[in-house]
Amino acid sequence: MDATLLALASTAATAAPETTGAVESVLTSIAAEVLPSAITTTAPATIGQVAVPLPLELAAVFVGAVVGGVFAADHKLDIMGMATLGIVAGLGGGIIRDVILLDHGVAAFSSRDFLIVALLAAALGYYFTGLVHRLNPVLFTIDALSLGLFAIVGADKAMRAGLMPMPAILLGTITAVGGSVLRDMLVGDVPRLLRPGTLYGLTAVVGAGFFVLLVDIAHVTKGWAGIVSVALAVVVRGLSVWLKWETKPASDLSPLLFGAARRIRDGARDPWRR
Repeated sequence: MDATLLALASTAATAAPETTGAVESVLTSIAAEVLPSAITTTAPATIGQVAVPLPLELAAVFVGAVVGGVFAADHKLDIMGMATLGIVAGLGGGIIRDVILLDHGVAAFSSRDFLIVALLAAALGYYFTGLVHRLNPVLFTIDALSLGLFAIVGADKAMRAGLMPMPAILLGTITAVGGSVLRDMLVGDVPRLLRPGTLYGLTAVVGAGFFVLLVDIAHVTKGWAGIVSVALAVVVRGLSVWLKWETKPASDLSPLLFGAARRIRDGARDPWRR
């Protein structure tokens, strides 16, 4: 009986992945021919975990929490407001992701280091706002890096939970920007993610989307996929600020539509008119 169970387990572990769609099959075959075998793998996306060094993860939490502390000072909040915004800004995206995934635990509460770093960073932003503004270039660089890191960590955790690519990209994006959305909402502002400006939210989408594409379609190892995706997110974020790539508010296209409809109608009435 034991031998039979072991054989069944071995068969399940080595079973071929589910049949993919035609487009995915073509993309996978192209990737297999183009990419070197050293960076590809046959393991499914649910196996393995993207490894982000703890110092980098703590640095990402630190930057988010510093901004939360600055927000608390700018909006004249007290020390409780500082702590709340610091924790929300630094850890909120990951908490939202883990609550959505339910049975996989809340990573922010798995170690006291995350909460301690978030509180200390919030205090720095709250009591030393002028110093923080002087460090803006450094904080911007770490913030761009943290967007990519949180995006790939969220997308990876979603894929390990068995989610399809699109929901995985969504959860990766939520992990990256969820804290800033909660922070802005708590102080009564329209979230920066929803306002016209540089490509903040799109950076997270690009990082999470490229990671899922490399891992799930191209079968690149998670380490290499993470490095490439984070680097791409940093480049997109940096270029969007440097070259002033900005989203715009909505423009009413109804006049164009009505004008086209009017021209079509007039042409049908008088087909010989030029």
